[in-house]
Amino acid sequence: MKGNNMNNQQSLTLAVKLCCADMSCGYISNAPVLGTREALIAERLAYYHEQLTVLADSFQQNGHVNITGRLELLTQAVALTSADILSDVISVAPVLYDRNEKIIEQIKTYFCLLNRSEERRV
Repeated sequence: MKGNNMNNQQSLTLAVKLCCADMSCGYISNAPVLGTREALIAERLAYYHEQLTVLADSFQQNGHVNITGRLELLTQAVALTSADILSDVISVAPVLYDRNEKIIEQIKTYFCLLNRSEERRV
């Protein structure tokens, strides 16, 4: 790890997990009408990579656990959020909310939930 921050490879690994969920649920189409599948995947990876880096920095500034613990909690939060994407808790085409915002909010919510759970165990 670089200093106290999540490194690019770690962020990219988590971005891939979220992108896989987008692919599996059909958000990233097998045959998109506009653009190419590869371009859509690259766009989602870049978006998730950027957002996860910002989240990790935010969690660090807020003093959430050590870097190893933070990365583990973030990994688990991404796994839970991916399950929400796959199970349509986070819709492919929502009407009442912005999908990107909902995904990031779910990651934050699960991170905090897991962090509280971890604090109770210690």
